[in-house]
Amino acid sequence: MAISRASFEKIPIHLVTSIPSIETYNNIQSKKFRHFKIFKRYNNYPLPKTKIINLNIGKIKNRFISDETIEIVKNFLNKNEQVLFFLNRRGYAPLLVCKNCGYKLSCTSCSAWLVEHKSINKLQCHHCGFKTNAPEKCPSCLSDGKFISFGPGIERVLEEVQHRWPEARTGVIASDYYQTQSGLADFIRSIENKKLDIIIGTQLLAKGHHFPNLTLVGIVDADLGLSSWDLRGSEKVYQMMYQVSGRAGRGKKAGKVILQSHESSNYIFKALSKNESSLFLDKEIEDRKNLEMPPFGRLISLILSGKNEDVVISYANMMNKNKPIANNIEILGPAPAVMSKLRGHYRYRFLVKGPRNVLLQPFVQRWIELSEVSSLVKVQIDVDPYSFY
Repeated sequence: MAISRASFEKIPIHLVTSIPSIETYNNIQSKKFRHFKIFKRYNNYPLPKTKIINLNIGKIKNRFISDETIEIVKNFLNKNEQVLFFLNRRGYAPLLVCKNCGYKLSCTSCSAWLVEHKSINKLQCHHCGFKTNAPEKCPSCLSDGKFISFGPGIERVLEEVQHRWPEARTGVIASDYYQTQSGLADFIRSIENKKLDIIIGTQLLAKGHHFPNLTLVGIVDADLGLSSWDLRGSEKVYQMMYQVSGRAGRGKKAGKVILQSHESSNYIFKALSKNESSLFLDKEIEDRKNLEMPPFGRLISLILSGKNEDVVISYANMMNKNKPIANNIEILGPAPAVMSKLRGHYRYRFLVKGPRNVLLQPFVQRWIELSEVSSLVKVQIDVDPYSFY
């Protein structure tokens, strides 16, 4: 919108970012945008060095911080420098499973697992906000067996950190913990004033903050977000990892970044370790071009949702039969959305795909005109979709 406004007003516009989007990078390569690079940090402070730790080698059991990471953290703490453990996942564990039958506790209103939050002793859905106590019996097999916590959240990382370094002053930062700006500001000041040795945080600490004594960033699960169903999954992961890496060593003291990964050979991590964003951006551009995906193609997403799944499926089938025909436009679906149920509504989707030089809006408008209107099904049209859930 800002770019369009600047074009209408015939005035210059500056886009400022650490990592450009793929669309912006393509505009740079095609000479639509002029690109100005800043190669050095403020005051010529050195960029942090990045180390990738392959979690497939010497697998760790019942914990989430590798032995190699532990030794590195010890060295930094001995120098009286601060450490940040980053994990963009709230709560204690993202999944609870019955030890007897393997049943997974899920939300009744969403197609999502209930996240265990030990700090409030509740299970919570991070999509609709539903909260409940852990059941005394398994809803599936009715056994009194215990539930097993799978995977780490920041509360679980905190538990491990406090067990490993009981003498260290620790703090956790996530949206669950600070409901007011003043509370968040107090926590930020406690880091700045060196009242904390180890901080465990989510994306709230990923960008914009300047902590001169924070020299080590440990990314607990660097693979989080590398999902194949999201067109921009890799892009979002890279941008987040790059931003959080920038919290390390922003002053005179040298910084270090640790990436713990099960996919250590991924080109994303190679680009991060070499501090060469072009290695990631060029590869992503190549993949998008081969698949004719944005910015080399156009997409429009249609999400159909309703409280009755059979009605939604019936409506989706009706739309599928009534779709217009165009040689250069492809319609994918109908298929259940990745989040097939959200806040009590069942969701099915179409994805309209076409070449860059074809406007898809008139095609979709014609399609909607050919379809019956239903008060029981909501049709949501998303042009150039950013999210694919």
